[in-house]
This record gives sequence, C-alpha cells and structure tokens, in this order.
Amino acid sequence: MEQRACIVDLLERAERFAEAVEFTSQMPMRPKAVVWGALLSASRIYDNVEFARIVFEQLVQVEPENPGNFVTMSNIYAKAGMAEDAKRVRMMIDSEELVKPPGQSCVEAVQEGEGG
Repeated sequence: MEQRACIVDLLERAERFAEAVEFTSQMPMRPKAVVWGALLSASRIYDNVEFARIVFEQLVQVEPENPGNFVTMSNIYAKAGMAEDAKRVRMMIDSEELVKPPGQSCVEAVQEGEGG
C-alpha cells in the first residue's frame, strides 16, 4: 500500500490531481488512510479546495478518529477564505470529541567534554 501512496504522491507533486484520484479509485484494495492523507496534503500544498473536499470525505470514512485530518481540512478552508466551512469542520472535531495531541520535540543534552 505504501508503494501506491508514493505513486499518488508523485502524481500530486506534478499537480496531476485527476490522475491521482483515478489511480486511487482503481486500486485493487480499498485505499488506506496513508493514501488519502497524501492526497489531502497535496490539496493543501497546491490550494486545491475542491479536490480536498473529495479526499476529506474519503479520509473521514477510513480514519474518522484522526483529528489531524479535520485540522488540515479546516486550515485548507481558512487559507481559501472560507471561514464558515473552516468553522464547520472545527466544530466536527468538538462534536466527535476528538483531541489533537500537542506537538512534541525531543532534545538530547550533551555536557561539555562528553561525546565526540
């Protein structure tokens, strides 16, 4: 499945959205969240709201518990100046009681004289 996600990603990077969707729909098995997530990310990068809507609907069916998908879609709407749609998606997060975990970083401290 990951190989197919890579092909989808390549099509998206070439801004060939229709081909990416067609490729996804012709997969012998139902695409997993990784494929739909790649499509949603491309939609965000290239400001393609209509494509994002189609992908978001599929992604919510496959991975309804992932608040990151809702946040990404909300951000796509907000960037496009579609405040009401962005608000509606954010409200979906609240109604489903989804919680987006905060970002995390890991820093390793090395004292002077240690390490190479």
